[in-house]
Amino acid sequence: MHKKCNSHINNKMADGGAMKAISKRLLIILLITTAIVSGCSKNTEKQADDLNADENFSEYAENTDENIEESDSESEFIPVYINDYRELVFVAEAEDGSFTGNVAVDDSAIGYQGTGYVRGFENDEDSCTVKISVKEDGMYDLNFVSASVGGYKENYVYVDGENLGVVSIDSKGFSESALEHIYLSAGEHEVTLKKYWGWILLDRVEVYTSRQINPEKYKIKPELSNKNAIGNAKRLMKFLCDIYEYFLAGQYCNTGQYGK
Repeated sequence: MHKKCNSHINNKMADGGAMKAISKRLLIILLITTAIVSGCSKNTEKQADDLNADENFSEYAENTDENIEESDSESEFIPVYINDYRELVFVAEAEDGSFTGNVAVDDSAIGYQGTGYVRGFENDEDSCTVKISVKEDGMYDLNFVSASVGGYKENYVYVDGENLGVVSIDSKGFSESALEHIYLSAGEHEVTLKKYWGWILLDRVEVYTSRQINPEKYKIKPELSNKNAIGNAKRLMKFLCDIYEYFLAGQYCNTGQYGK
């Protein structure tokens, strides 16, 4: 009787071990199946994305080598401007402007025009504001005639309260420094020179019409420096040239295509 009980118990243990083994195998098969289905789903999505991309850029994928012109000669030099013509349309004397901080009128230096110039750009609140006027909407150059007190200097330029950059000067005598191609609407505007590095003498602000940019500068040819470049490089270059007048924006994710 004792032997029969032991045999019955051993049989049950064997059956339990077999069931555990079968359960493990079923779990492994389930995990593998899930992974395959998930991979196929993502692959399908990727193929759909690739298909949409191919449709959007199909013109760059077909007969590209035939459509892209290649030149064995050196690229022709195209000047930035059609000519150097600029018209002086307004002059504002600094001594006629309004001042903040330490800025004040002086006339002890030589080489200025008008009745004097302004000095005192020493602290952050120091500035000189002049009023200018233009008759037409367009692009203009703001030319600041100033002199440095002790080497190279940079100072902020504001137009109607908006910071448009800096002008620099590195001359003890009165000389020019400009911000070019500033869009101004017809009418009156306020131009402010504010202390950044400071320590300059400001004589006047001149307003010129900007030089006209050569439209040929925007006609870019898809010419690569490597004449043996592969087709993908040629297609990319052609695409970039075709959208040269536009912005190309994008983003990068370091956790995969869908941010996962």
